[in-house]
Amino acid sequence: MVDGVDQGIGRIMDELKKVIRVNKPDLKLIVLDSVTGNDIFDQSQLFNEAVG
Repeated sequence: MVDGVDQGIGRIMDELKKVIRVNKPDLKLIVLDSVTGNDIFDQSQLFNEAVG
């Protein structure tokens, strides 16, 4: 990925971690577009690693 995109995603994930830490949800969902193809696996893994 482009450096700027990686940094942006990192900031978004950090913000998402903060939201989850503050709100303590019982359930966390990620909604992805099926057109994305195999990248969905990478995205869902990153989401799971970031917020569990």
